[in-house]
Amino acid sequence: MSEVSPLRSIRDRSFGEQGIVMTISKKGKRKIVVGGRSYLWWVGDRFDPEFNSGSCTALTVLSADGHFLVRFFLGQASERRFLIVLGPEFQGLPEAGGPWIRIRCPEWQGQPSSITPVDVRHLIEWCATADKELIRVNYLGRSEVLPALGAKTPTIRLVHSSL
Repeated sequence: MSEVSPLRSIRDRSFGEQGIVMTISKKGKRKIVVGGRSYLWWVGDRFDPEFNSGSCTALTVLSADGHFLVRFFLGQASERRFLIVLGPEFQGLPEAGGPWIRIRCPEWQGQPSSITPVDVRHLIEWCATADKELIRVNYLGRSEVLPALGAKTPTIRLVHSSL
C-alpha cells in the first residue's frame, strides 16, 4: 500500500478540527524547497481575474503540509499590487485561514512577463519574513481599515415615530 505524498493533500480547516482532506494534483506543478520546507508552485490562467489585475494568469504557491497557500495575479499595477492569502499560515497574520486576505506586496518578479523559480523563492522568503509591514487592501488594491479581530460591529437601530 503506497503512502500519499504530503504535497498532494491539504486539509481545509474551515470544517472544524477534523477538517476535510483535499487532494492537489502534482501534474503541471513544480516543486521548490525554501528554508528546508517543500512547496508546490504553478502558474495558471483558469481563475476568475481579480478586479485590479491585468490578467487571469496567477501564480499559486502551496506548502507541502497545505498550511501555506497564496495566489498572486500577474499584471497588477505597482501602486496597488497585492497578494491573496488563502491558507491558514502566513507570517504576521494570525487571522489567516478564514476569508481571503489581500495584502500589499513588494515587486519580487525579475521580469513582469514571466515567473521563474528565483521569483517564487523571493516571494516565499518575503512571506516568511517576520519583520515585514503588512498592509491589508480590498479587492481594488486600496488600503482598508478593518475592525480589530473579535471587535463587535455597531448595530443600527431603526426607530419609527409617529408624527
